[in-house]
Amino acid sequence: LGPEAIFIFPTSYCEGNCEQCNISETSEIDINKICDFLRQEKAKRLKYVIIDGNPIHYSKIKELIDCITSLGLMYSINLITPPSQEFLEYISRTVCKVQFKMENIDLEDKYSQKVIQSLRKIQEFGIYSAIIFGLSKENCSDIPTMINFCKENQVKQFSFYRLPFCCHSQKAITLLSAQEYKEICKKLLILRKNEEKNIHITSNDAI
Repeated sequence: LGPEAIFIFPTSYCEGNCEQCNISETSEIDINKICDFLRQEKAKRLKYVIIDGNPIHYSKIKELIDCITSLGLMYSINLITPPSQEFLEYISRTVCKVQFKMENIDLEDKYSQKVIQSLRKIQEFGIYSAIIFGLSKENCSDIPTMINFCKENQVKQFSFYRLPFCCHSQKAITLLSAQEYKEICKKLLILRKNEEKNIHITSNDAI
């Protein structure tokens, strides 16, 4: 019949300015095309929309959210750029979850500091907060640090993902093998069951 949940990447805009990036220009999906698609899938069995990429910079982001809510669909937002107070207030009554993408924790790093500030604002509005951590051979040993970061900042959910967040980056990332990833999942399942009761630990990848 069609999917129950979909990801939408409404804009290719990114403010990272990475030297190794191979994307040459920014493009957006026409809001009318997105809304027509959502109506079509809603008529089948669509229930949940994940707005992904860096949607804060989509010129029609509020219109997109209005379209989703008018159709009676649930939605969450994955972010790279920390949102403004005004934007959080706009989504606070309708969004299911706001999730930040991270690949490392460095409290001296400006991005980590901005995420912490944003998490505090999110909690003020009572929005469910989450961190999704991009796993690789280079940073998989940082998982305990990331979980502690989530607990210290009252993050409700910690997710992990085995692919690079940016498909345009030529950054050298060593992917975990299926067996390595499975072993990490086993350890995290044990951790979730036996120790971590105040944070939901989950994976965005199928094994």
